[in-house]
Amino acid sequence: MGNDDSANTARRAAAERNLGRLESLATGAPGLVVAAIASEIVGTAAPGLPSDSSSAAVIAQLPGVVLWVWPHSAAPELLAGDLAGARAAFGEDTRAVLVVRPRARVVSAPMHGEVGARVEGVDAVPLVRAVGGLQEGELVVGVDLRWSESAEARATEAGFVRAGRKP
Repeated sequence: MGNDDSANTARRAAAERNLGRLESLATGAPGLVVAAIASEIVGTAAPGLPSDSSSAAVIAQLPGVVLWVWPHSAAPELLAGDLAGARAAFGEDTRAVLVVRPRARVVSAPMHGEVGARVEGVDAVPLVRAVGGLQEGELVVGVDLRWSESAEARATEAGFVRAGRKP
């Protein structure tokens, strides 16, 4: 099997994992943590799908930016670990904005051929604008997001620099 076949197999497996995570979120309680993650290679040289060890799910992707979600109940250390994985996969120019949307929910996972998941309560435009204005390695954590010292340490260890608590 060639490199293209291996890459396609890995990508297909990652897409299936993402679909399963979205289906799980669709049956869960409302409330999502949303991350807008930007890097030049997202959606071009590298798919924006989370790794096997991540617990995030992708709800939308454009070249250069991807939106990951977790249930509102996700521990801050889990969020920081997944963001560290994103930075490792996407490179040093990775930057992120992390917010809570307490009423947001995944309505349904995408059907074959659809562009993305159906989601309520997440306005992607301000998140994409906010992450687009960050410098390489910057991380913004929303004011209403539970964040811990150990999550901060994990994010810093991954190379993120806190840009403040805004959105």
